Amino acid sequence: MKLRRPVILGLLALLMTVPSVAAEETASQRLHELFEREWKHRLAESPQMASAVGVHGANDRLGSFSMEALERRHRRTLEFLAELDAITPESLCEEDRINAAIFRDQLEDRVAGFEFGAYQV
Repeated sequence: MKLRRPVILGLLALLMTVPSVAAEETASQRLHELFEREWKHRLAESPQMASAVGVHGANDRLGSFSMEALERRHRRTLEFLAELDAITPESLCEEDRINAAIFRDQLEDRVAGFEFGAYQV
């Protein structure tokens, strides 16, 4: 009987860690899905960049720099940033926290660039 109690307590302690692992996987999955959607959006909005990185499905097009297109990309960047804000960094593994921080910097740079009129240069 004495041997069973530590084993049962050990199993209970192990089971208590399962939700945090599942939450980490869920947050990590959400982050990676966000990366994928943002990348596809960037490739679609910038056919020249897509061609430069080896995605040749839009070689016959140029990206638009109309004010409408710039505003659309800005709104979408803000949406991506809001999605990133919804992912708690503490729910991510260290590697994903670093990737999320770098991604945040990239998105914030794009937002600042638009707001400061960098497209006019």
